[in-house]
Amino acid sequence: MTSSLQAAGITTHLSNKTVLSDLDLPELQANQLCALMGPNGCGKSTLLKSLAGLIKCRIKSLNYVDGNIPTTERQHPRALFGYLPQYLPEGPNLTVMEAMLVAQANSGTISKRLQFDEAESILEQLNILTLAHARADQLSGGQKQLLALGQLLCKKPRILLLDEPFSALDMAHTYVVMSLLKNLTQQQQLLTIFVTHDLNFALLNADTVLLMKEGSLSGYGAPASVLNTNRIADVFGVRTRMEQSSRGQPFIFIDGPITQ
Repeated sequence: MTSSLQAAGITTHLSNKTVLSDLDLPELQANQLCALMGPNGCGKSTLLKSLAGLIKCRIKSLNYVDGNIPTTERQHPRALFGYLPQYLPEGPNLTVMEAMLVAQANSGTISKRLQFDEAESILEQLNILTLAHARADQLSGGQKQLLALGQLLCKKPRILLLDEPFSALDMAHTYVVMSLLKNLTQQQQLLTIFVTHDLNFALLNADTVLLMKEGSLSGYGAPASVLNTNRIADVFGVRTRMEQSSRGQPFIFIDGPITQ
């Protein structure tokens, strides 16, 4: 039985403004990378925070059906979410390894040796093991983002909610992190939802796309199907055309804004 997330009737108000109004998500399957897209201010971050239980909201129905766990042993869905914010707080006055071990302490792993080994393995996969003894509060923006992702992975969530996780990373680290997320999503049967503004990045890496407009869901499905020229024009207000690269992959060219 495939694991899946089901959420319906999501309503969130911020500063007396309705950001999400009775939003229903399609059933989202595990083992998938889902790109959450839409223009600035459409409610993407609010949706992630609402699902993670970090802001006050109303959700009529929130269920995570785990095909590997008997119903009687299932946790409350929000306990299964791991959220990575777009803007990170200042790093702790700890070394990178110490910060990882603090996160590991809440992971359920009992053995201190195993906690260290798991933390070291995650840092190695993120290509920042050489920073293990560096001060976390003295890292660059991209390094802090990698550490925050590492701490999140220590907690072993079933659903990753990542708000623009690549925004501070250079191209090499973006490739490393995306490769890691793809492997973890498949190997551990996770559901990974990540926010991106890059149409072609979503086309290349996502299994599905959730497209938002003004607090509502405008489209959902395979990237090449959802990100068609008409829907992009409606949601983003730009003229585009989709062509194939020399390797046969679809590529979206942006020709400019739509003038009224």
